[in-house]
Amino acid sequence: LSQIRVPLSGTETTASLTDTLSELGAQLLVDTLKGLASGTVQGIPQDESKATYCTMITKEDGCIDWASDAVVIERKVRAFDPWPRAWTLFKGRVLNILQAHLYGGRSTDTSRLPGAVLGMDKNDGILIQTGNGILAVTRLQLATNKALDWMAFLNGTRDFIGSVLGGR
Repeated sequence: LSQIRVPLSGTETTASLTDTLSELGAQLLVDTLKGLASGTVQGIPQDESKATYCTMITKEDGCIDWASDAVVIERKVRAFDPWPRAWTLFKGRVLNILQAHLYGGRSTDTSRLPGAVLGMDKNDGILIQTGNGILAVTRLQLATNKALDWMAFLNGTRDFIGSVLGGR
């Protein structure tokens, strides 16, 4: 019956987009109902060739495959905020990756193991090798602990740099 287009910046999370779209959707509903009442709204059939489907999201869907491209992982971090969270394992414990971005574009160096914590960059955070590129993590949370910015996390987890994340 009606639709609006919303430009995206590429930094949205599910949480932030839900907030934005709930406000816009509420107003669109009011406008659409008024249009229906006045007879100015006409339905347009959906183009089924452009329709997509999604299964129910599970906690397991948030598990990070470090062999994936850094772009894919960064999008997963944003998509699974606030639930189920993008997560990995560190020494057998669940580690939620809460905020991350691409670091230095794509990398063609495949000699480093995906999931290897390479080090840190004072401006970008903790650097983690992926299957293609480096992910810079800026906020994370070890299971049962509070969420921390990357520097506070490293201060409390001194053996993190040099470790390899992942596994089940």
